[in-house]
Amino acid sequence: MNIKYRNELTDLINFNEYQYKNSRQVKKQILKSNLWFSGGVFAGISYVSYLNNSIFLALIGFLIAAICFTLYPFYVRWWQVRNLKNQQNSDFMKSVLCDHELRIEEDGLIEKTDFNETKSPWNSVGPIVLKDAYSFVYLNEIQAHVLPKASIVHGNHDDFINALKNKVSHAEA
Repeated sequence: MNIKYRNELTDLINFNEYQYKNSRQVKKQILKSNLWFSGGVFAGISYVSYLNNSIFLALIGFLIAAICFTLYPFYVRWWQVRNLKNQQNSDFMKSVLCDHELRIEEDGLIEKTDFNETKSPWNSVGPIVLKDAYSFVYLNEIQAHVLPKASIVHGNHDDFINALKNKVSHAEA
């Protein structure tokens, strides 16, 4: 059984938004970099306030660090979308933003594009997340096949997902 679909830039952006809201690993990574960034801002301003013997400057440093801590996650999301848009014509993005075919075979899930063909063994496929407009077939915690329901050009989405779930559940058993 197979399904053919096309990924667009908005599909990739929506997957990244889903990851920001739901992936423990992504949330942990953003928090860690946020703490380093905000802590560095506070440490730098605190050092300057120590040199100037100014408690007022230390309070300003704390306030600026708190603002940085609050705004940093929004900045990361904005930067990611901007970066995706800027790279949409790169060779890598051409291999992502293109026609895809997913094929269910006995020994794994095959993804084929005009640029490559990859095989994922069943023990590396899953979970499968169903959203209103998308299905995400995860290969690890941060990488997934993004199936936009509106962009399917061949095959039945629901039949494919049901067959895929069946294969994945048998591989887990």
